[in-house]
Amino acid sequence: MPTLPQSISAIVQAAIDTGRSVELDLFIVRIILERAARMQTARNAPGGKPLRLSINLTPEGLLDPRFEAHAFAAMVQAAGLQPRQLTVEVTEQQAVSDVGPLKRQARALRKLGFGFAVDDAGAGYASFTLVAALRPSIIKIDREIV
Repeated sequence: MPTLPQSISAIVQAAIDTGRSVELDLFIVRIILERAARMQTARNAPGGKPLRLSINLTPEGLLDPRFEAHAFAAMVQAAGLQPRQLTVEVTEQQAVSDVGPLKRQARALRKLGFGFAVDDAGAGYASFTLVAALRPSIIKIDREIV
């Protein structure tokens, strides 16, 4: 039995290894949107700044129908937020065998106003070829490289 607390990377890797990464992505997104909705309400006072946040998703999660661009935008809007307030970060912990669907999803998200980022570029499976294909607005370089 692992000792607690575990790093988020270890938790994500365990979810990937057990085929539960999409389930973890959905769980985390629901919690984040719930909390963000409460924070947004507090910021809606005159002079309040709109909330901006980033949400990490695995490549598998990003390609799940529940995260299809319009479905994800509806989820975000139901929480009282706008897509332009969110940046979707694709994590590097999972191999991408066919970049085409991921590229189309990134394009669809950007078209709806989401920011798009690649997290930990240069480590694991996030090759620079993948980064170039996805054309993210933000590239976060892995700390081992910097």
